[in-house]
Amino acid sequence: MEDSLSARDAFIHWEMEIQKNVYMQDNDYRHSIQFNFANDYPRIDKELMDFGEAISTQLEPLVRENNLAMNLPRLESYNSIGERIDKVVHHPTYVKAGNIIYQSRLLEKMSQPGGLLECLSFLFLSSQTGEAGHNCPIACSAGMIRVLQKNPEIPNQAFYLEKLISPSFETNYTGAQFLTEIQGGSDVGLNAVMAKQDEKNTWRIYGEKWFCSNAGADLIF
Repeated sequence: MEDSLSARDAFIHWEMEIQKNVYMQDNDYRHSIQFNFANDYPRIDKELMDFGEAISTQLEPLVRENNLAMNLPRLESYNSIGERIDKVVHHPTYVKAGNIIYQSRLLEKMSQPGGLLECLSFLFLSSQTGEAGHNCPIACSAGMIRVLQKNPEIPNQAFYLEKLISPSFETNYTGAQFLTEIQGGSDVGLNAVMAKQDEKNTWRIYGEKWFCSNAGADLIF
């Protein structure tokens, strides 16, 4: 009986702790931010302070609700008249959680020269709620932003970049990546593929894809 009460007290304490500002509670992290952003510390400190409060009071409850078995994503294969749509349907809490994370403008920060560290500072805080169903898609989108920035000849490049860095999950585009294969897993260099030239002498790579990160995305890399 005493052990069960002790465990319950520990859970009560944990519930109280996760409601505190995750940024303000981490003195080591705040010191690292001050050290790495000495020239712009007041601005970044204030932004991270506000974001840390939103994570503890808004994002954490949404993520917990979204992770309930009844609220997990589902695949809707057909619409009401039998047409194939293969749409991933999310619970409303997933959208609300995404809005909180993207409103930090972390991908816009990453898209600026030298902005990767600032972006990751915000991603680190959002990860305090777990993956939240959004941090993996953010990583995929970040890779797509880099590709688009390095290849301005891609059609609609400016439009896609603007949509990828939009600070609203409801209106932005997210990216998907088909990179994982059976042979290599996450080590893309181990994947077994075959390269052939087509009729226009363009090299095309063929291999077996078996996993997609962020399958319901707007853009696929």
